[in-house]
Amino acid sequence: VGVGVALSIKTNSDRQRLEDIFTLVGERDIQSYKFTLLELEERINRLKEETYLLYQYHLEIKKFEHNYDMLSNSQKYALGMSINLLKSSVQLLINPLLGLQSNVPPEYFRKFVLLEDANNFGGLSIDEIYSHQDLIIYLANLLYDINLNEQDIKDFWKNLISNKENQENFNIISFVNLS
Repeated sequence: VGVGVALSIKTNSDRQRLEDIFTLVGERDIQSYKFTLLELEERINRLKEETYLLYQYHLEIKKFEHNYDMLSNSQKYALGMSINLLKSSVQLLINPLLGLQSNVPPEYFRKFVLLEDANNFGGLSIDEIYSHQDLIIYLANLLYDINLNEQDIKDFWKNLISNKENQENFNIISFVNLS
């Protein structure tokens, strides 16, 4: 009976720790989204101001000849300014959204593997590492900026590899024997 109680408490403790890990992930993501929304609001306000400038450039450009070579230097300058302003306005909206992309994009994976020694991957061969690229990228993005202790890592890994759907999605059946 005593072993059953300890096992039950351990299981509940493991479950709670996993919930805590995913809560940390969720809180990190919420902070990232809040920051992006705040940044977008600021940039939208700036775009409202720039819209007036673009409208002014538009009125001036409308008067220009249709042949670029016939434009005066000041007209060419005004045209260039309006194009640059338009490009920067678009970037004002795009850049915060790019910040929501994965912290570890797939193209970084190969660079990372080439920089690391195989021993840093628990003795896995380069082929084994590449065969689990999706899993490694998923975990790197999921746990980015999340501090885990050894027990957290063990509990998280045990949960990950025991889930049949994860085993299929990430081809981690071979890892079940390693843990």
